[in-house]
Amino acid sequence: MNIVQNIKKIRTEKNIGQDVIAIALGFDVSNWNRIENGKQQLKVNQLEKIAQALGVRVIDLFTYPAEYVDPKTLQDDEQRRSAPSRYKHVASLLLTTPIYFWARGLMNLFSGRILPD
Repeated sequence: MNIVQNIKKIRTEKNIGQDVIAIALGFDVSNWNRIENGKQQLKVNQLEKIAQALGVRVIDLFTYPAEYVDPKTLQDDEQRRSAPSRYKHVASLLLTTPIYFWARGLMNLFSGRILPD
């Protein structure tokens, strides 16, 4: 599929009319119709406006229906997901240290109430 076909498919799946794209690009619906039908060329500088009008990223116009995912982003996401499991051990240690019990005792003293274990 080429980029114009991808744009048309995204537009129709999202129920966005040709007029919305034409307005975003600042020209007539008939001009957009000619682009979609291959009678007029789409310019590169128009891609960002089209992507914004469709609510997608510019890269998605090229890769549709597959979604482009940057390998670096995947790596960062994996690190973020594994981070909480790394800190569970630290949190359990903090809750069993004498300073935790000392701080809890101070809170009880100043609040005048006993906190549950």
